[in-house]
Amino acid sequence: MHAYGGPLLALVAVGAASYLFYLQIREHSPAEIWEKAREIPLGRYVQALGLIGIHYIIFALYEQVGLIYMKTPLSLPRLTLGSFVAYSLTMNLGWVIGGPMGRYQMYKSWGISGVEMVKLMAMLGMTYSVGVHAIPGILSLWEPLEVPEHIVHQYHLFFHNTRWLGVLFLAIGAVYLLLCATRRGTLRLLGFELQFPPDGI
Repeated sequence: MHAYGGPLLALVAVGAASYLFYLQIREHSPAEIWEKAREIPLGRYVQALGLIGIHYIIFALYEQVGLIYMKTPLSLPRLTLGSFVAYSLTMNLGWVIGGPMGRYQMYKSWGISGVEMVKLMAMLGMTYSVGVHAIPGILSLWEPLEVPEHIVHQYHLFFHNTRWLGVLFLAIGAVYLLLCATRRGTLRLLGFELQFPPDGI
């Protein structure tokens, strides 16, 4: 049964996504949908498919970093399948219900323990947070947005654009990367233990 757990979960993910997609379009007739689809240039479809492929390749590599960190790398087919199912569930069913459930069921059937799963989720969460803060940080410095005056006065803000938020976001990621580069072992903070990744990750 464990051997079929991954593919079955993938089918469930695709089925759930298809049903949610149906709920979004059921008010429109097939003729209307087809007419709108024909208005989109073919090149846009090619670009979209290419970006989707790149998106999941990056996520698969992203997952591999966490598995190398745990010293339990999976084969490429399993890694690709696990990444696809986990992120598909996350994007369609939400982070709490989707991603962790999909990963746990599949990786458990492939011999990864619950403790290793917690380490993987922590590693992915930290790395994801660095990226999430880095992108708006760079954009806020490159082309800052103006903060509406009524918000500045209402909350007594000392800044009038998002440049300071960009500095803050980049500082969060920089501190984590600096700790990864200079600190070894485990950092204990407020009752939690944070183990930094080894060199090369």
